[in-house]
Order: sequence, then structure tokens, then C-alpha cells
Amino acid sequence: MNKIYQEKDPNTLNKVIEVLQNDGVAILPTETIYGLVCNASSPMAVKKMFDIKQRPRNKVFSVFPYNKSFFVHLDVMPQLQKIIDTFVPGPITVVADMAMSAISHFNIAEGCYIENEDSALVSIGVRMPNYPLYQKLNSTTNLILAATSVNISQQKEPQNIQEISEDIMQMVDIVVKGEKGSCQYGASTIIKSTNRVPFFEITRSGPIQLESLQKAALSL
Repeated sequence: MNKIYQEKDPNTLNKVIEVLQNDGVAILPTETIYGLVCNASSPMAVKKMFDIKQRPRNKVFSVFPYNKSFFVHLDVMPQLQKIIDTFVPGPITVVADMAMSAISHFNIAEGCYIENEDSALVSIGVRMPNYPLYQKLNSTTNLILAATSVNISQQKEPQNIQEISEDIMQMVDIVVKGEKGSCQYGASTIIKSTNRVPFFEITRSGPIQLESLQKAALSL
């Protein structure tokens, strides 16, 4: 069975949705790198992703929400909220606390968050890609996706389909080949919420630089 679909194929979106709604795992392009994604509400699919990545269970996946309003559930200071307002959707991942009640409301599976000492809060990484395929997916479904890079842990993160391991491609249910060939950026900038000025820290450098983040945070 052919697993590789062209992004511009009109049948691709429906096939991706079918896979994600049935506990499958997909390889999809983004504006940063190729992503390995599944339905974040499916414990079975999340387990498959851990197995494919050969990743320890304590190194959790980030999530891709279907709507920017998801970010209002993060416990962040106004300065970090300004960064979210400025750069989301886009190549930035925000790591912050979220109430366990919100995790339950959105039915997000274990493996997509870290429980804190305060059992009422968890830590979660959230990104919203600024990429046409996700925009179409988000306008069609209410799926929150568990997401990670398409590589075995500690190996290179692929920006084009030729860099993806053949072994990984055999283990997933669908592969979408991006229309542009290579992704625009490298891996996203990751920022973590803190309780100290400027109320965030960069934990992985990426396309959005510190100067731009500081400028947005100070634009209150």
C-alpha cells in the first residue's frame, strides 16, 4: 500500500484525518522540520510514537492545538502572553504550566505532559505551526496532535523527506511529502515560562531570536 502522499493531492487531507482519527501515526511537513504526529487523545497512538522514536517515556511530546485559544489555558505572565500573541502561529514552542483540569477537559494522553509536584498543575509544550496543511486540518477537525521530530532520539532532525529514516517511514501509517521540498526553518525556538523577569528563558535556540522575543515581551 502506498503510504506517501503529495501535499497538493486533494485526497491527502482526508487520508491524514482518517489516519489520525484511527490511532495512526503520520509524518507531516511543517514550516520548521518534518513532524511525527498523532492524535494526542489516543494513548495507543502516543505509545506508538514513543516506540518509533525509541524515546524514554519521561521525555514527553509537545502538542499542536487546533485553535490559538488553547494558549489561554497556559499559566504565563503578561510578558510571555505578548510573545504568544506576536509569534503564534509560528516557529516557537512554549513550555508552561497548565491546570490538570484543562488536560482532562481536552483529553490529552499521558506522554504529552509532565506532572509537577503540585498535582493540580502539569508542564506542557505547545506549538501551533504556521503551515497550510495544518491550517486546513485545524479548520476541518478539532484534533489536538502529539508532535515531535521525525528521527530516532539524538539523531538529526529532518528538513526534507530524503533525510527521513526508511525504517521510520515503514513504521508510520502515512507520509505527506511537502510541496516545497524542504522545510523553511530548522527546529522551532523553545521558550519556557519562568517567574523571574523577563518571565521566560530560551531552552533551544531557533528561528525567533532573543532580541525579537524581548521586544515583543516589552510591548505591553
